[in-house]
Amino acid sequence: MIGVDVDNRDETVGKKIRDAEKEIPYIVVLGEKEAGAEKFPVRVRADGKLHEMAVKDLIAEIEDKTGGEL
Repeated sequence: MIGVDVDNRDETVGKKIRDAEKEIPYIVVLGEKEAGAEKFPVRVRADGKLHEMAVKDLIAEIEDKTGGEL
């Protein structure tokens, strides 16, 4: 199982991302543009970069990093 957290605080998106970068290994911000897309930007804490990923690729990445222990 993959845990998910939704940040619905009354803060700016930038503030929410900065806060999440301290604790969360993979950050996905979904808006109108990303809602219908096949791939979406995933911020990876390990390298601090944005990666374009499909859902199946993100799941595979998490499984790889956790040794399949979801």
